[in-house]
Amino acid sequence: MSQSCSVEKCTRTSRGLCDCCQQTLCLQHLTAHNALLISQLNPLTDEINILGNRLNTLNIQETIAGSREKLEQWREDCHKKIDYFFNKKCQELDQVVNEKVDQQRTELNQIQMKIRDLIDAQETTREDIDSLTSIIRQLETNINNIEQTCFKIHTRPLMIDETFILIRKITEHELDLSTLSPVYNTIHRPAESFRSLTCNDRYFLIHQHPCLCLFDREMNIVKQMLWSYGAIQDMCWSSTLDRFIVLEKNNIYLINENTMSIDNVLRLGKRRWISCTCSDTVLFASTDKRASSLVEFTLFPMMELIREWEYPRTCAKDEIIDGIIYNNEKLALMIVNLFNESLRMELRYSKTLDRIWTLQLDIRCVQKKVFRCCSLTCNEWIIVDYETERLLQITKDVNLFDLILIIYLNLKFTNCDVSYLDEITSLDLTIKTNDIISHTFDSDMENKTFQIQLSFLIISILLHKSDAIDYRYHNYSEMTSILQDLASRYSTKASLVEIGKSQGGKSLWAMALSAYAPNQHVLLRPEVKYIGNIHGNEVVGLEVLLYLIEYLLTSNDTLVYQVMNRSRIWIMPSMN
Repeated sequence: MSQSCSVEKCTRTSRGLCDCCQQTLCLQHLTAHNALLISQLNPLTDEINILGNRLNTLNIQETIAGSREKLEQWREDCHKKIDYFFNKKCQELDQVVNEKVDQQRTELNQIQMKIRDLIDAQETTREDIDSLTSIIRQLETNINNIEQTCFKIHTRPLMIDETFILIRKITEHELDLSTLSPVYNTIHRPAESFRSLTCNDRYFLIHQHPCLCLFDREMNIVKQMLWSYGAIQDMCWSSTLDRFIVLEKNNIYLINENTMSIDNVLRLGKRRWISCTCSDTVLFASTDKRASSLVEFTLFPMMELIREWEYPRTCAKDEIIDGIIYNNEKLALMIVNLFNESLRMELRYSKTLDRIWTLQLDIRCVQKKVFRCCSLTCNEWIIVDYETERLLQITKDVNLFDLILIIYLNLKFTNCDVSYLDEITSLDLTIKTNDIISHTFDSDMENKTFQIQLSFLIISILLHKSDAIDYRYHNYSEMTSILQDLASRYSTKASLVEIGKSQGGKSLWAMALSAYAPNQHVLLRPEVKYIGNIHGNEVVGLEVLLYLIEYLLTSNDTLVYQVMNRSRIWIMPSMN
């Protein structure tokens, strides 16, 4: 039996199923729907034509003008250095000749004075004549030598390393602190105001005593409400709830930005809170006490406690979690050690609280104020150091695991099968107590020791499986020659240092590797060390590290450059 058209009040028989609305329609309405779809092609055509015109009129030279200017500046700087060096050597050449000429001129003046004295006295001897004649002949010979002098100039070709200039596309939202503009506006807040702030994509929320204020991007107050509750510990924005979350010492408030009113209050009893952040589904809050706990609440359909992480999973007994920030399924924790007043940042997985990396900061927590950070795109973070009035940009490349990953991924220098390492890399290089590597070492080892041993294990396995490395023994003289040659050829990336003497009186060599200032310690740049031959002929120690040095200095791989640029690697192939 045939069906009637699905359009209301249409009594015609349906002729087919419409693709756009999934209804059975008559021929007339099918035609109308088809015409409607076709009509939507015209705006798309207009849009693609506009994009095509933009592409055709795109001025490439204008786009890259700033980058070309930097290249031109680099070339001018290089020319200046070459000109300076050239002029310096020309001056040295002139100085050598002028010293000889001045010496002969002094001797000539002395002879002239002696002859003048003899003439004035009208008295001389045969011995005087012979002596003067001999001196004049010698002076003539010296002047002839100067006129015929030919200097031998030894020069070497100027070697340009490809890594001197690396062109890297900047991620669209990447932040460069060096390009920040000066302060263009300031909000002057009463001293009684609470320090926390948060934002969404339209406004930012701060407490300006006695009100909670909503500011726009131009830093104008849009809305405000009287805050008659307790001290605000922290705030965050929930896109799921479309609300600001305000954390008081004992309660959690939901603030509606449209009405600037409190929609809900979650009373949490005797717990004291210090920081909060949220994902799409979970609110995380840390407690204000030694050995802080980390508590999770569901956001929807109602806010309920679902899990609590406690000491020692969170931090040590004499530590407190000052701040927490969620980003991309990870939690950044700002942890203060109350005993030694130190601060470190840890990145952890939000679901398991497993540690990804930890970074000890050179900050002393003297003023007893909380330390907070904020997340950026590209897995980067900003820390406000109020102790020294600095902004610290923490990038995803600050940890040692990048070096491990680079050596693992860039197997073109080994050409070997590393499928047996899949179980290691499948862990995302996260430290776990029950993984395959843990059984190789002590189960209670510290994380830093583990990182060094894990990375060296992977390097050793890769190089051991490769036919590219010569495993013959290099004696002390050969090792020294190799290190000195590499330090000379790659002086911008390698610095060879004598750190002491062995019992036999031999120099103990350590090489610092970095794409930026290898001979300097740079704030927040992580440093690692490898020590090879400790007890005699240890080929896996000495030879692997010699090969690793050469690979890090000669590789043009972008990832290797990133590690060399972000860290300083100390390598000591042998201790005897």
